[in-house]
Amino acid sequence: MQDGPLNPPNLTSPRLNDEVLNAASLMPEHRRTRYLASRTLVAEMMFMLYGTQRLPQIITSTAGRPRFADAELPDFSLAYAGNMVGVLLATEGRCGLDMELRRSFQAPSPVVPPSQSSSSEITWINNQNDPNEARTQLHTLRRSVLKLTDNPPDQPEHATIVAGFWSSARHKRAAY
Repeated sequence: MQDGPLNPPNLTSPRLNDEVLNAASLMPEHRRTRYLASRTLVAEMMFMLYGTQRLPQIITSTAGRPRFADAELPDFSLAYAGNMVGVLLATEGRCGLDMELRRSFQAPSPVVPPSQSSSSEITWINNQNDPNEARTQLHTLRRSVLKLTDNPPDQPEHATIVAGFWSSARHKRAAY
C-alpha cells in the first residue's frame, strides 16, 4: 500500500483496504484501473464526510451492485462511462447512479430501442428539441432506477419512467 497524497503517480488511496488491493491484483489492467479508481473515490469520500480512515468492507449483491457490508453505513452507487468513473454517496437513504457518453449527432445511435419505451416515454422523447439526447437521458435515468432498486441494469425493460413516477420489477410504483 502506498503512503501520501492522492496524485500522480499515486492514483490509489492509502485508505484502500487489503481486500480491495488483493481483488484488484487479480484483474486485467483495464478493469483494475476502473476498479481501483472507483474504490479510491469511495474511500476518499468516506474519509472527507465521515472521517473513515480505511475503506469499509464492500460486498456485492446477486444483481452485481456493490454496497458496504455494514448496513449502518451510507449507500453508494458506481457508474462508468468511457474513461470516467462516477461515485454517488447517499447521506441518507438509497441512491443509484448511471452515466452515458453523449453520442455524436452525426451518427446517432438510440440507446433505448422504441420497443422498450412506453407510449408516455415516446411522447416525451418526441417533444424534446433533441430526441437522441432525450433517449440517452431516459436510458440513463432508467439504469439509475434499476441500480437504486438493485435490479440488473442490463435489463432496462424492467423499469418504466412516467411523469412523476417510476416502477420496476421489485418496486411496483414510487414517486420521485
